[in-house]
Parts: sequence; C-alpha cells; structure tokens
Amino acid sequence: DRVAMMTRFLGATCASQGIEPVCDPCIAGNYALCDNQQLGQGHPGVGGGWGDGYTAHQSEVWKVPDDLDDDQATLVEPLACGLRAVLRRPPEPGENVLVLGCGMIGLATVQAALAVQPDCNVFAAARYPQQIERAEAYGATVVNGDMFAVAEQRTGGKTYVGDFKNRTMLGGFDVIYDCVGNDQSVQQNLRICRAGGTVVVVGVYLYRMKADLTPVWHQEVSLLGAIGHGTEDWNDQDTLTYDLVAEFLRTGQMTADKLVTHRFALDDWRQAIQVASDKGSGSIKVVFEFE
Repeated sequence: DRVAMMTRFLGATCASQGIEPVCDPCIAGNYALCDNQQLGQGHPGVGGGWGDGYTAHQSEVWKVPDDLDDDQATLVEPLACGLRAVLRRPPEPGENVLVLGCGMIGLATVQAALAVQPDCNVFAAARYPQQIERAEAYGATVVNGDMFAVAEQRTGGKTYVGDFKNRTMLGGFDVIYDCVGNDQSVQQNLRICRAGGTVVVVGVYLYRMKADLTPVWHQEVSLLGAIGHGTEDWNDQDTLTYDLVAEFLRTGQMTADKLVTHRFALDDWRQAIQVASDKGSGSIKVVFEFE
C-alpha cells in the first residue's frame, strides 16, 4: 500500500505506544496533543523523508487513496498543516485575511482559507516570484512592503504612534495567519489585527521570543497556535485533516499543481538541500524520486 507519514514526527501517541485507557486528546483524534507522548513505550520508529525507507507503527501512517497521484500524496501533509491552521479560526464571509509568509505552508494556508471560506478576502505577503505566482493563482491578492501601510490601504484601519514610537492600529485585518512565527512577525501582526480579531501562529521559530503582547489584553486580540494536523469538525462531522485535504484535492478546492518545483535522486541530496534552502532558485517544494 502507498502510505504517508501522519503522526510519528509529531510525537508518540497512545495508539503507537499501546496505551490504555486512551487519553482525551487521542480520543478526539488530536494525536499531536497526546497526554502520554513522553512515556517512551513501544518502538519510536527509524528513518523518514531523508532516506529510502522508514519504520513506523501502523497507526502512524495514512493509507493514500487510490485516486490521488504521488505528487498529491506527497503534499497531503503540508496542505494539512495549512488547513489545520485555518480551521483554528475559520474566516467569515467578507473578512479581510492576511497570510504572512508564502513558503510551502503559507501557500497551503492561502489555499485552505479560500477552500474553507471562498467569500473572504485573502491577502498574501510573498517575497519570491514563484510564491507570488502561486498565491495569485489561488485567488489571493499579493501585498508587500510596510504591513501597517498595507493594513491601512486594504482594511481602512488607522495607524497611531505612541510616545515611545511604538506603532499600533485601530481597525486592521480580521484574522492573520503568521507563517513566519518569529518575535518580530508576532509583535507586528498583533498590532495590525483589529480589536477582537485573531492571530494564528503557524510558522515555527525554535528560539525564545521577546514580543510585546499588549494588544492581547488592550485590544482583546486572540493569539492562537496550530500544530500539524489531527481531527477537524467539518460539516458537523469529525474528519481527519488528511481525509479533508484528500476531499478538497478531489473537488479542486485545493491543488498540488506546480508546488513540486524540483526533483532529485537521493544520491543528489546535497544539491537538493542547496536548492531547497535558496528560494531564489525558484523552489517551493523539493522532493526525492526513487526508481
């Protein structure tokens, strides 16, 4: 069977460790939040996307439906990350949405926002030509430059400067998906989000942050996180994020087209890393192919 890794890189689960009774997050299908992931029972598995094979518990992989091709199957995981982020705070009709950062996960988030709510206005901050082309193809309006000026122009918000030259805004975007996720982007996004709006941190920044969270209390801006994928409440049914992505790929609400930009043999891994690390190369998603 063709399978895609689903849970192993997010941590052990009750299922992969054979633990009973199953914890509440695992019962809900949110395996990344397992209460027992640090117990160290069972085998942790070996290998992954950097090799020609891997081992995993059967619960840690997802069987790829026969009607998805290999490129679609390869991209189910990153597309699921974007969809999970959007479903943490789905846009409403007519809302102004900003996706900051348009790497693979950012582009997945752009697609997901418009799949979940086609009647919202999605603005995408993208730097490189291949990112701009894809974001526009999905239906987003690409924006760049000073994000306070962008927010004023696109939402009608008004920027104010405090005594210590700290800028903030009244009005702004309704929801922002921060696919950069560092201290500068979080601090900025909290200030260009309207009062009562939401910033969802999607990007991963593996260092301690220093950010002024004043808008969280002063403007009641909600700050949420999103980790990987799990189980979503969609149309009043509990659905695996992977299964929902597969359905959106079938219906054309999401697409894998033109996201895989480069293909390498595993022996050429050095060149693959170089291309993937340099977005000036035109890369979005770099994959290994096996004969």
